[in-house]
Amino acid sequence: MRGSDRAAERESGPPTVVLFNGPDLGAPGHRRAPVAGTRSSMERFQSDAFRGNRLLRDGTWVVAFLADWCPFCQRFRPQFSTLDGAGAFRVAIGDVTSEGSPLWEDFRIDVVPMVVVFHDGHEVFRAESALGQGLPKGSVEAIRSAAERPRTASDRDGTPASKA
Repeated sequence: MRGSDRAAERESGPPTVVLFNGPDLGAPGHRRAPVAGTRSSMERFQSDAFRGNRLLRDGTWVVAFLADWCPFCQRFRPQFSTLDGAGAFRVAIGDVTSEGSPLWEDFRIDVVPMVVVFHDGHEVFRAESALGQGLPKGSVEAIRSAAERPRTASDRDGTPASKA
């Protein structure tokens, strides 16, 4: 973060605890974004954080694809934020606020919110919403369990991801 950004952040309100979850905040495709209802921050990925349906990050990541205009996303965001710092995985928001975002097509997103667990860039688990209902009850625990599951070679060989 540049010095002028830090000064603006200090002037904009109470201090925010920043949880750094990535290799480089200056890397293309992501920016720090406060999560509503929390004092922590998590990364917010744009389409350039991905190549097709692959996340351009190593390790285990839990990415919630959310749109700012979606009421189900707004309700899910505080639940999702409970995963931040909850395990040996990292969390981020995949920003699909623009209906023109290539992420809609790349990840075959029909309804948001949608959460994908990635391991070394490959999708290993997906939790999808039902139209007009959001994610099913118990989704956060299923997501956490999928993110904490030990990884095997089949998680990287193109085997289809499991779904919630």
